[in-house]
Amino acid sequence: MTETVTFRIEEDIKAEMNAYPLNWSEYLREAVNKKLLELRRQKARGRMDKLRNKTKGSGISLSAEVIKWRRKH
Repeated sequence: MTETVTFRIEEDIKAEMNAYPLNWSEYLREAVNKKLLELRRQKARGRMDKLRNKTKGSGISLSAEVIKWRRKH
């Protein structure tokens, strides 16, 4: 299912957009998807940093733990 999103731009910008044979709807969909991907990655990095900070200074090496776990299984 899709939703319609609208936004306002200046008349001169719209006139200039009309001068180019570009599917602006598709371009904007791609731009929004790219930005959402970037935001999801930032959020994931933040969660990973929180986890990393919890084990910081505890003498635990997460990469070493992963290697041990992989060797067991």
